[in-house]
Amino acid sequence: GAQRNPQIYGDFIVWENFSDSGKYDVYLYNVSNSTAFRISPADSNQTWVKMYGEYVVWQDERNESAGYDIYLYNITDEVEVRITNDTANQTRPSIYGKYIVWSDFRHANESNGWQWEIYAYDLERGIEIRITNDTTNSTGTLPSQTFPYIYENRIVWIDQRNGSCNVYLHELSGGTFVTSDSLGQSLPMVGKDYVVWEEPVNGTLKVMVLSLKTRTTSRVSYGSSSQQNPYVSGDKVVWQDNRTGNWDIFLHNLTTGRTYQITDDTHHQTWPVVLGDTILWVDKRNEDVDIYAYFLDYALTLEDGSLVYYNSERDELYVWEEDSVFYRFNSTQSSIPETNDTPVPGYHAMELFRGPSPVDIDSDDDGIPDGTEPAWDEDTDNDGYIDSMDSDS
Repeated sequence: GAQRNPQIYGDFIVWENFSDSGKYDVYLYNVSNSTAFRISPADSNQTWVKMYGEYVVWQDERNESAGYDIYLYNITDEVEVRITNDTANQTRPSIYGKYIVWSDFRHANESNGWQWEIYAYDLERGIEIRITNDTTNSTGTLPSQTFPYIYENRIVWIDQRNGSCNVYLHELSGGTFVTSDSLGQSLPMVGKDYVVWEEPVNGTLKVMVLSLKTRTTSRVSYGSSSQQNPYVSGDKVVWQDNRTGNWDIFLHNLTTGRTYQITDDTHHQTWPVVLGDTILWVDKRNEDVDIYAYFLDYALTLEDGSLVYYNSERDELYVWEEDSVFYRFNSTQSSIPETNDTPVPGYHAMELFRGPSPVDIDSDDDGIPDGTEPAWDEDTDNDGYIDSMDSDS
């Protein structure tokens, strides 16, 4: 069935798999021995899967009278544990170290505006911790806190206490930071040094980044297209982007300031995840919905750090340069590498063309694919006139 929401940690990958029963189950793939198996029951929906170390968590609707509950699976012991046991919904879990966090509906009622709050569970002490307990927002009703994510001792979530959706950052050791923009922010995520989220800019969603060191916010995605579902690991941010007319995966390096297009396919690639040098996403190129991976540590780079991307369908390689100009190479050639008659250090193929985008095969729209156009001073039809002066060439 269709797969979605991949997550990776170490040698393990988990995802949600749409089964024949019409439900989503959680599957685990062991990279070391290439085996995959289901780790959740098949008779109910298990979604919003996350993992850390040997632990996998998800929201589970098997207890129909109690709504969604949070469950944990220990990969090493192959043991499943029910974390929450309340008649209200507990959803959207995240896990790091000994803590699981989630959105909790147990205090919701008509008088408080059906409020969601953030709860945590300490795996070592076996206790629940109520993280948020707000009394009102600017509209006079209780605010909801949703979409929590935890990294080390920091939790981020979307909070409505100021009358709009803002990203809140709470440190378990004390202190809270909130983004000041009044726009509707969503899907926050926190890493070691950065917080990322999406928010609308001029009618389309863009990816924003907060530096935890400087407490400054910057925008890392641009253009008129929509950029969604950001994910951060170290200094790498990935998201899905529809600037080419379909969803592709893009990567931004926060250290170098460079942005790279990771996928180049006419079908949709969505739900990206990055951990270290591995990027996962959901891919529809095979008419079904599958999980694909891209390994940055196996990707070629030039000596100046430029990323080289391989397109297996065309058997070509693309190089991103600092000025956002793309070079396309034929990967099967082995002649001396050159770019505009200049040797390219660390790369072994001949340049086919220099153009604005690897997905634009005919960058000058003359009907002839880049790299196959004749030189201006050639006489391709051997009629005695060079092509630039020959009307029938």
